[in-house]
Amino acid sequence: MMSCERRVVSIGDVSMSASDNLTPLVPTVPPRRGGLHREGGDLPSSELATLRWMMQKALLRQDMFLLGPPGPLLRHTVFRFCELLRREVEYVDITRDTGEADLKQRCEICSGSLKYVDQAPVRAAIHGRVLVLEGIEKAERNVLPLLNNLLENREMSLEDRRFLLAPERAKQLRAQFGSHKEFSQLVPVHEDFLVVALGMPERGNPLDPPLRSRFAALQLPSSLPSELVGSLAQLAPSLPTSSVERLLAAAATLQDLAEGDLDSLKIPGLDIAGLGCAVRVLEAFPGTDMQSVFKRVYPAAEIVPLQEQEVALIKKVLAELQSSSVSYSLEDVSLAHGEVSEKLPAARLRFRKCVSGRHTDNVVEALAACGPFLRASDHKSESVNLEKDIASEEGEAHQLRSLSAKELRTWLSVRGVSHTGCFEKAEFLARAQ
Repeated sequence: MMSCERRVVSIGDVSMSASDNLTPLVPTVPPRRGGLHREGGDLPSSELATLRWMMQKALLRQDMFLLGPPGPLLRHTVFRFCELLRREVEYVDITRDTGEADLKQRCEICSGSLKYVDQAPVRAAIHGRVLVLEGIEKAERNVLPLLNNLLENREMSLEDRRFLLAPERAKQLRAQFGSHKEFSQLVPVHEDFLVVALGMPERGNPLDPPLRSRFAALQLPSSLPSELVGSLAQLAPSLPTSSVERLLAAAATLQDLAEGDLDSLKIPGLDIAGLGCAVRVLEAFPGTDMQSVFKRVYPAAEIVPLQEQEVALIKKVLAELQSSSVSYSLEDVSLAHGEVSEKLPAARLRFRKCVSGRHTDNVVEALAACGPFLRASDHKSESVNLEKDIASEEGEAHQLRSLSAKELRTWLSVRGVSHTGCFEKAEFLARAQ
């Protein structure tokens, strides 16, 4: 049971005080993207157990390492934790190209002067924020000592001659030596500073052993199909429950095969959060082939190189899903006038239903976010403008053909087009066109 009263968050027998500051750095997990539940709904028991474990480690001031399948599940779990406790977040996506400057300070020119700018780990350590390190198993060896020192000793030497050190050590030095100028560059790390690493170490991508010992690790448990039926049904109320159960059964089978102990099978894992998109597509487009929709959520057989036995297992699981000859083809795209906002314009997509390859009279419309490149215009004006453009291009081409080779060379030179290697009129004309 979870309750939020008097700025205290309680999950089971674990309680933790929450901050009353709501700043832009406090994340907000989208209710329908990534998570499978709507806003205001109850969290699954597996996610509550993970949040309870994270609260225990936060009370002990112990850094955490969350392991789980690919997808936004790990990241959204940490953001959910910070959202409940109103903790500010600093995020770093670690890749093979991440260097020390990306984790310490970058040298930038501001208003004509050289300046060192603190990066996310430094800002999180000074201000007591939660530092999220995603893909920490990809860190190169030149940055591993830096991360080890920050995690174990809470120390880091900066380029601007400042030095981060643990708060207890800073208090001892100041009590022993007083406020000397030599100690003005010592910056104590905030007591609320916390590191949460996200990753998926595998045999070909292991985690460095010294770095591994700095964390309290947790393998996120997979959500049970019984827990997800209600969440998926809320996302697609008009979709039959039998269709939702078939999708979950196929997903559970593939997940069991991916997490199995057989070394001969290496089936990729499935992002359970993608099932939310699948049920919304099945609801918006009635009669759609369930196999094709599931392949879009789990395209492993078409993308990842697999053995014949693994491909056969995936096809066997997909064969249990309902197959149909119904499809939808995109017919028109227009700007939605009534649903347009200044920040996020919307496009109206018009699909026509096809049965066995033949078009029917059934039409489905859907809204989708679009960029500023889509402009609202009348179809008649578009056709008129297109005809004018074609006519002007034909007139200009006729005018170019009437010019001589010397005139074409002058025409190209005026417009800054190189005519090197052109000697005949046909060559100049081809370059001009």
